This record gives sequence, structure tokens and C-alpha cells, in this order.
Amino acid sequence: MSVLSPIDPSAATDQTKELLDGLQQRLGRIPNMIRVMAHSPTVLGGYLDFTYAMQRTTLPASLRDQLALVVAEATGSRYFLALAEALGRRDGLGAEEIAAIFPLTRRLHSVRLGSATSSWWKSSRSSA
Repeated sequence: MSVLSPIDPSAATDQTKELLDGLQQRLGRIPNMIRVMAHSPTVLGGYLDFTYAMQRTTLPASLRDQLALVVAEATGSRYFLALAEALGRRDGLGAEEIAAIFPLTRRLHSVRLGSATSSWWKSSRSSA
């Protein structure tokens, strides 16, 4: 399996350099996931366009941050969870608000897993 290494922002050129420089100004750093996406300026540009579009929504920043935490927790991605938590703190979410997300996602996860397990169990029993 091929593995892409993160691009060193100082070695980036052309459109990739522009995109990474803009992100550096906005965030103060460039997350590794973004540095890996930088192998394709099209992928990186599309991801950043989507991210910036979400930031321009009418949803309050705190709600966007909470939604990012819910999605990161529900998908089980430690990387996204750490990133969402760091960005939430940067945007003013307190420790109590962040901690309140996790019981909610555990309930959502158990409902989703419970219904998936139930559907699988019923289908496996009917074909036996």
C-alpha cells in the first residue's frame, strides 16, 4: 500500500503554496491532514473551499464547532476529534461545553449500532 507523506509547506510551489500560505495565516499552523492533501492542489482547494463555505453559514461558530465534535466522536477519528477540540477551544468553547458533547454521541452511537445490529440479526436469522 502506498503512503503519502505530508508536504513540507516551505517546499510547496504555485497554487499549493498559495493555499497553504493562506491556511497558515488563518490557523497559525498547517495540520498534517492538510499537508497530505497538498499533494493535489485540486483536492486541497476543494476541501478548503468546503471548509470556508461552512464558516460562512448562518450557524453560530459555537454550533459549528459542536457539530464538528459530534461528527469526529461519532466516526471514532482521534485525529479529527483532537482537531475539532482544538478549534473549538480556539473559538471559545469551554471545557464543559466540549465534555457535554460526548454523552450525546455515545447515545447516538448506541442507537445507530443497536439498530444496525438488530437489522443484521433479523436478516441473518431469516436466511438461516
